[in-house]
Amino acid sequence: MGVSLQFVYGRGSAVSASAPPRPQFPTRATAPVELSKTSISRSSCRGLRRYVNPPGWASRRNASVRVGGVGADEGEEAGAPDWDAEMSIFKKRTLKPSQLATLRQIEGEASIGKVLHSNSDLVIVEGLNNDAEPGTVVSFASGARGVLLWRRNDNICFILAFGGTSTITEGTPVQCSIQGILQVIDDEEGVVTKRKFETAQIPVDDVAGQIVNFIGRVKGSSGGQEDKGQKIPLLHKSPNMEDRGQINESLFTGVAAVDTLAPLGRGQSMLLTGLAGSGKRDLMLEAILGQRKSDVHCVLALIGEEEGVAEKLRALLEDKGAMARTTIVEAPKGSSFGQSYLAICTATSIAEKYRDNGGHSLVLLGDLAPMVQLWELFTAALVKMGPQALALESGDEEKLEKALEEEELVQYEGMLVSASAAQRRQFFAALIQRASKMHKRLGGGSLTMVGALAGEPATGISKRRQAVIEQHKTLSAEMKAKLLAALAAKEKLAGLDPDADRRRIRTEVVEEFMSLTDGQIVLEGSRDTDSGCMVVNSAASVSRIGNRAYDDVLAPVATPIRTALAQADDAQRASIDDNGDDINRALRARALLLQDLQQPVLLEDLVVKLYALEAGCLDDIEPRRVRSAAGMIVQEFRLKHPEILNEIRTTRNLSKDAVVVLKDWMKAHESML
Repeated sequence: MGVSLQFVYGRGSAVSASAPPRPQFPTRATAPVELSKTSISRSSCRGLRRYVNPPGWASRRNASVRVGGVGADEGEEAGAPDWDAEMSIFKKRTLKPSQLATLRQIEGEASIGKVLHSNSDLVIVEGLNNDAEPGTVVSFASGARGVLLWRRNDNICFILAFGGTSTITEGTPVQCSIQGILQVIDDEEGVVTKRKFETAQIPVDDVAGQIVNFIGRVKGSSGGQEDKGQKIPLLHKSPNMEDRGQINESLFTGVAAVDTLAPLGRGQSMLLTGLAGSGKRDLMLEAILGQRKSDVHCVLALIGEEEGVAEKLRALLEDKGAMARTTIVEAPKGSSFGQSYLAICTATSIAEKYRDNGGHSLVLLGDLAPMVQLWELFTAALVKMGPQALALESGDEEKLEKALEEEELVQYEGMLVSASAAQRRQFFAALIQRASKMHKRLGGGSLTMVGALAGEPATGISKRRQAVIEQHKTLSAEMKAKLLAALAAKEKLAGLDPDADRRRIRTEVVEEFMSLTDGQIVLEGSRDTDSGCMVVNSAASVSRIGNRAYDDVLAPVATPIRTALAQADDAQRASIDDNGDDINRALRARALLLQDLQQPVLLEDLVVKLYALEAGCLDDIEPRRVRSAAGMIVQEFRLKHPEILNEIRTTRNLSKDAVVVLKDWMKAHESML
C-alpha cells in the first residue's frame, strides 16, 4: 500500500504522488536497521527531484532488515514473519492525523461572533475571523445570511442582512461561511494553510443594455438563468500599485465645460458635486450619450429615484443609440441605505468586468449620499454602545463634546485625525480606489469613476462678500445690515441656504471626497438664466491628472482658456473694476461652454470653437449669441476643410500644417460675424 506524499513544483503549488511500493526485503543479512516512521526531508520540498529514502530504510543493496527485532535469516529459522501484525501496526501509524491534516482542521474552524446591534437590515458584529474581507458571506444562528460590508481596525464588523433582521437579535451567534481550505508547501514558509471564505457574487452575463437591481439581477427575470452564468465578486479589492498603469489617455465626455476645464482621464476618479437641481444627473446622461460611438461601456447607478425613471432613461438611450453599451443599476426610492450601497458596489463590479478583460468602462454613481448615511448609522449605533453613551443618556452636551474631544487621535496619510475620521476615510477610499488604469501586462483596461454628491465645497463666497461690505467706511451700520440681509436673501433664493436642500451632505464630507478623488466637477447652484443649461464652476472644478487627461488636440487650446477664466474669476472676487478684453473674453468663454441637454459636443467641433474664441472671432458677439455664432463658424469650416475635422476625429490630434491652416482661416474670418 502506498503512502500519499506532497511534492512541490516551484513556489506555492502542490501535487500528490504515490510513494514507492513496499520494498522486497533481502535474505542476505548484514548490519540490521530499524523500520521507522515515514518522513520527508525539506530538500524534497523544492521540486519533484527524487524519492528520498526515509531514515532507517536500507540504503545499500546488501543491507538486512530487522522485522520485529528479528533478522531476516533468523526469521526464516524461527518461522515466517507475522505480516498481519506488522501491517496492523503500520495502518495504526498512518491513520493518525498528520500535521497537514491538523492544520486543515484548525483553519477550517470558523470563529463564532456575536451580534452587538441590529436595525432594519444593518447589523454590527464582533468576533468574526480576522482574515475575512469585505464581501464575505456570513451565516446567523437563526438561519439568516448576510454580507460583510466593512471591518474596522478594532475587529468590529458592519454587515448587511439579506431579508432584514427580524430573526436577528443582540447576542445572536454569527460566523463566516468557509468555502474550503487552501494548503501549499512554500520554500520559505513551509506549510501554509489558508481559509477560502464564501464571497457574495453577482451575475454579469448579458448585462449590456439591461436594467439590473442592487445585486445584479436583470429586472423582471426569475433569477434562475443568472445563477448559471458568469459571476464576479460584489466587493472587489482595489488594484495595488504594481498592477496599475499610468493614466495618460483621455475619456472625452461630450460635455464641453468638463472636457475643457476638468477633463477626465481613463482610469481617473472624479467627484461631481452641486446642490439639488444643479444638473448632476443631466451631466451624467450627457456623458453616456457622448460614448455611443466610442469603445467605452457605461454603467449608471440610479440611487433613490422614483419608480419608472430607469425605464424612461432606457427608452431615451435606446432612441439615441447609446443603450447597447450601457447598463443601469437601480436602487429606487424606498431602498435601504444598505441596498443603495450594494447598488453602488454592483455598478462598480460590472464596470470592473470590462476593465479586467482589457476594455474600458465609465461608472457613473448617481448619489454617494447613502454611503455617507450608512456610515453615520453604524457610527451612531457604536456611540450608544461606547464611552460616549453615558453622556448621551444624561443629555449633557458638554460631557458629550468632551468625550468626543478625548477620542484617540491617529496619524493617517500624514494627517493627525480622530480614529473615527480615519476609519470613515478608509471606508470611502475603498470604493474610490477601485477606479484604475491597469498595467499593460494585465490588458491595459480602465475603469473611470464619476460619483455624485449633493452639496458644495467650502468656497467661502458669503464670507468674502461680507468682508467687502464691512470694509466700506462710508456705509452706516444700518446700511451694512441691510446689504447683508439682502445678500442672505439672494443666496437663499439661489439655493445656497443649508435648509433649502435636506439631502445636502455636510461640507466636511464633500471636502473629504474631494481629497480622495483625482479631481472634482462643481456645478453652480442655479442654472443659466437665459438657456437653462447647467453651469460648471470654472474656479472650483479641476482635474488633478493635469494635461495627461486632455486629448492631444485639445490641450494646447483648452489650457489657456482655463487659465483666463481663473484669472477673470479672481479679478471679480477681488472687486477689481476691469472692463478689459480679458474679462469680456471670459464672459464669452463661459457662454461658449454652455450646451443644450442631450446634445453632446463632438471633439472636432469643440476644437474649432475654442480656436475661434482664442482667435478673437467671438469678441464682438453678445454673450447670449455666442453659442449660435460658434455653431456657424463650425459649419463654415466644415464646408471648407472637412479633411481637418476628419483628422481630429480619427487621430485625436492635429499636424503642424493643419494647425497653421486652422489659425489662418480663423484670422481671415475674424470679422465674418
